Amino acid sequence: MTRSDEPGSRPAGPAAARGAATAATPPPSRPLGALGWLSLAGLSGWLIWAALRMIPPQLWHQGFHAQRLAASYSTWSMPSMAYSDVLWLYRTHVLYLHLLPYLVNRIEYPVLMGWFMYVMSWLPGPLAYWIGTVAVLAACAIATFFMLRRIAPRTYWAWALSPLWLPYAFLNWDLLGIAALVAAWWCFRRERWIWSGVWLGIGVAVKFFPIAMWPFMAAALWARGSRPEAWRFTWATAIPVVVLNLPMALANFQNWSWFFTFNAGRPVGGDLWVFVLPTLSKLASTLMVDGLSFVILGVVALLALMATLKGADPAKAAALAFVVWMVVNKVFSPQYMIWVLTMASVAEWPIWSLVAITLGGLSDWWNSFGVLGYGDRHAYPLFLPYSPALYFRVMGFRYVTLFAATVAGVLAVWRRPPGDPSARGAEGPMQQPQAAGP
Repeated sequence: MTRSDEPGSRPAGPAAARGAATAATPPPSRPLGALGWLSLAGLSGWLIWAALRMIPPQLWHQGFHAQRLAASYSTWSMPSMAYSDVLWLYRTHVLYLHLLPYLVNRIEYPVLMGWFMYVMSWLPGPLAYWIGTVAVLAACAIATFFMLRRIAPRTYWAWALSPLWLPYAFLNWDLLGIAALVAAWWCFRRERWIWSGVWLGIGVAVKFFPIAMWPFMAAALWARGSRPEAWRFTWATAIPVVVLNLPMALANFQNWSWFFTFNAGRPVGGDLWVFVLPTLSKLASTLMVDGLSFVILGVVALLALMATLKGADPAKAAALAFVVWMVVNKVFSPQYMIWVLTMASVAEWPIWSLVAITLGGLSDWWNSFGVLGYGDRHAYPLFLPYSPALYFRVMGFRYVTLFAATVAGVLAVWRRPPGDPSARGAEGPMQQPQAAGP
């Protein structure tokens, strides 16, 4: 029985016939080739370099004998542009005491990330904790590379070679969520709807950002007539989220809900809204920014969702909505750029947009650490004089690159190539493979 004969599959018809005629079944495996090996080597190089350069001198000197991270870590890491939440929170959240997350220790991240931090904290000392955490995150990056290679053959190499992995790969635990997000899309392209939902739910329980994919994936299934599959996908997404969160919420609601309380209470940062409404941060009108962000994101998401229901690629629609979310959000952390890069790569946006995202992320890294590490010394890295005007110009460049990426996203959603939109030369969305011959 071919996949098109399975229950819940798309009914046969002209559109299915076009899909079968234009989307050939991909081979089970393909050699990497020169570009693949170069990309893998580049990604590995960035990861190794990032892991080594972020080890503070204290850990180099004391090695595995170190029991705690010195308070001087921040004064070293910021000017050195080598700061990582992975190490800093080991100290500030006293992870070395092995307090149960959410039940005892309050964590401002979703549940799976908090428990991952807890498990890694049992490794002996901060250096072992760092090596273990980095090893898992690097494995997530390599796994993501191979999945992207199958579902985004036009852009996976630009994702891997991007220098953004040097500052951001291990700045936080984002690669856990990124791997889950790409795994969800990889399963979706292979029409494994339930596994796609499970991975998406896991991603939401790690970093929350993957939730941006859910409405577009479900809408794509609904639009193709697979409504039972759309419901199964939705339930498969919801069940991991509920199962992983409910015990923590029941055991200690205040600690569990700190993720939402912390983010809701964050004031307006020095980001887009400082340009649009320069007095807003002085007025502390967080509610106004939240409202404006919600309206703008809601309009864009609704338009993208309608395009998905009419046959647009759900990955492109989700990527557009996600970038707009990042642009209008009241707080923009520099490492969010690797999420934008990943979403753009999954959606196979033009290479120039991935280059723009990379340039924006690198300038943001330089600018952020220039303020955090050198602001009091009145100098940026590279010894440029510090000034608020320079800071806002460089921040403006971040938004120029994000707006350029948004334009690429708009064109990707509403300007489809001729023929069936799922013909992508790889494991396209919901392909209808031809029946095998006798």
